[in-house]
Formats: sequence, C-alpha cells, structure tokens
Amino acid sequence: MRLRFIIPVALFLVALALALTAAHRWDHRPGHGPARHHDPIAAPSYDFEDAPPGWMAEVIPMHQAVRRVTRRFDGRVLDIALLPSSSDGPALVYRIRLLTRAGDVLDIRMDALEGRIIELSGADLSGVRRGKHNRKD
Repeated sequence: MRLRFIIPVALFLVALALALTAAHRWDHRPGHGPARHHDPIAAPSYDFEDAPPGWMAEVIPMHQAVRRVTRRFDGRVLDIALLPSSSDGPALVYRIRLLTRAGDVLDIRMDALEGRIIELSGADLSGVRRGKHNRKD
C-alpha cells in the first residue's frame, strides 16, 4: 500500500523538477535566457538597436524581398536574413538562400533598401532565371 503512494509522488516530483528546470532555462527576461555557446557554423547575430530611429521604414519587408527573388529565379527560399553590409555597398543587405529544382543552392545578396540584387553565387545560374531574365543574347 505504501509503495502505491510513493511511486506517484516520486513521479510527480521528477516531472515538477523537469518543468522548473525547463522554465528557468527558457526565461525570456534579459539576462535570463538559455546559455549561449560558441557555434562557429552559426551566422553571427547583429544588434540593430543602435540604428537611428525610423530606419526600418526604409527597409523592404522580407516578404517583398522573397517575392522579388522568386519572380526572378526558379526555386524555393530556404533562408533569409537581414545583415549589415560587409563592404562599401549598401548599409543593409538581405542574404537569401534559394534551393533550385536541380538541387543546387543559390546565395543571393539583395540591397535591403532598394531591392537590387548585388551579388549572386551558385551552380548553373543561367538555368534558374525565369522569363525575360533567361535570354541568351
């Protein structure tokens, strides 16, 4: 009889301890989040809090950047990120990764303020262009 009581109480205490550990680990208050480990493969995170007020109003929304890329290139967007430029070009750049039907990955850099494609790399670039952009003159 005593064992019937002890086992459920022990299971309840273990579940409670796990729930409290998970809640503490994922606390979203500043300074209370999960421990950050160095991951050399992960893209660096940037803090745009120091930017002048109203700067986001000038940035093309991500869904419009995706629409522009998918209108021009045949494929599926895998990833998109807004990054500060690493060169003398535009201040903000969208880095868009696109999976083509052939299974290749294109890396596209787009000016986040004007929507111009400023850099394109990947395999078989001519085969993924759509419509009028696919002319071979």
